[in-house]
Amino acid sequence: EFANADVTAARLEAAGFTAIETSLEAAPTTLASEADYREFVTTVIYHAHLERLPSAELKRAFIDRVTGLSAQEDPPFTLDYWRLNLAARKP
Repeated sequence: EFANADVTAARLEAAGFTAIETSLEAAPTTLASEADYREFVTTVIYHAHLERLPSAELKRAFIDRVTGLSAQEDPPFTLDYWRLNLAARKP
């Protein structure tokens, strides 16, 4: 689960933390090439999903489609990455 800033702050407060500061920071990540993008999404992002597909052909078709769609974006091969920043004190 990737909790947002408000959920994270509430969880920190429930755990007894004070002086809680949380925020989200946009950090889009553009991969250098189609090959880099394909390798990253295959091994990091879609690894668990690909395990559920019954054949190598379906896995390849899925990654081909995802990579093709990303190639059409501006900028191409960019991941919509967000960083969760947090600071808190435990009294």
